[in-house]
Amino acid sequence: MRNKRELCNWVLLTGAILFYFCANLQKVIIPGQTFNHMLEILHSATMVTLLATVFSFAYALLQPVAGALADRFSGIRTIAVAGAMLVLGSFGAAMTDTAWVLYASRIVTALGAAMVYVSLIQHAGTFAGDKLSIVLGFSLMMGNTGSIAGTTPFAMGLQYLGYTIMMLSIGAFILAIYIIYLLAMASAELPPMTGRKMPSLSDVIWAFSKRNVLIYFITGIPLAMLLMMLMTLGKKFLQDHCGFGSIGASNVTLAMTIITTLNVFVSAWVSRMMGNRKMPILLYGSIGTFSAVTGIAVLIATGAKCAWLVAALMCVVASTGNIAPVFVAYLKEHNHAGVFAMVVGLANTAAFLIAAVVDNLCGIMMDQFGTAVDGVYSEKSYLAVFIMLSVISAMAVVANITLFRMDRKKAEQHPDAEIKIY
Repeated sequence: MRNKRELCNWVLLTGAILFYFCANLQKVIIPGQTFNHMLEILHSATMVTLLATVFSFAYALLQPVAGALADRFSGIRTIAVAGAMLVLGSFGAAMTDTAWVLYASRIVTALGAAMVYVSLIQHAGTFAGDKLSIVLGFSLMMGNTGSIAGTTPFAMGLQYLGYTIMMLSIGAFILAIYIIYLLAMASAELPPMTGRKMPSLSDVIWAFSKRNVLIYFITGIPLAMLLMMLMTLGKKFLQDHCGFGSIGASNVTLAMTIITTLNVFVSAWVSRMMGNRKMPILLYGSIGTFSAVTGIAVLIATGAKCAWLVAALMCVVASTGNIAPVFVAYLKEHNHAGVFAMVVGLANTAAFLIAAVVDNLCGIMMDQFGTAVDGVYSEKSYLAVFIMLSVISAMAVVANITLFRMDRKKAEQHPDAEIKIY
């Protein structure tokens, strides 16, 4: 009996990681890998990027609620609900070329993806103890391979099998995982529900403390830049500006997803090797993102056709945009258990709200500064986009410097406290 329970628990953990894999796959394929296909249906860049916008808004707005539900009912139970949403969203996107159904399917998929992410973090936070950054880093790294599958492998399948068959195959895969997960859940010994009430006003006020808000900007803006490149514009930009073919552009986004997937674990490992210091990693994330997007803007402005340098700078964004284990561990140090999952959800909310706004602004700027000729947008339109990204990423640098000063002041005031900032 004990062996059976342990097997069920392993199946549930594996299922949770696989759901997270599928959620990451879904993030990058529409419209990121299918931009031109969506352009045929929706007829403008603004309408295509709106697919990413509605996904990001839905994902962002559910994060705090999902965190509170995971705190109360346990991640295992909320993941079961998330799996059903991923199934519905996947089949919805596969079986239509109607605009409103596409938008609705992206919203449903986003709700499922949001619940999977925060539930997986809650589960790790409950059992990992002081090894949270390592355990979470490994789990997220495995799940993030879904973004890898959504680049070149998906693009090759799309080329040979077509959009509908590829999307139906993904839906069938998620459905199979969901059935196995429910069977394992029925046989497993589930953790007790905490009975914890929904967040009080004091919890909400705590969640929006100055330190937490700074973290939301510090981690949210770099992640939003990464999401924009992977989910929306990266492949299209590489094709239009750099002259890459479809597979070549997908190979660059593949490299980006490999880097960001490995970085989830590497950032946690580096932090641990530095004595669990987190501030250097946070500084690298904000300053590195600003430097990379500003470098791309400069290359476009000067007319330099350095395709591989542009690709390299995009890979720098991949290395700075996703340091989840480090900022989650930072939040755990500075927030009590009753609000931990909600605060993590708010941090992710910030990233996806910023991404939603950025995605929509990108589409508007592309249409305003240079309409497509044979589906190709002008350098002027992309220059406007990257100047905007540079200004937004500078805000993360300012927030990070402010947080660094706060931590340094606290360390000076409490020299005996274990506050590691250097």
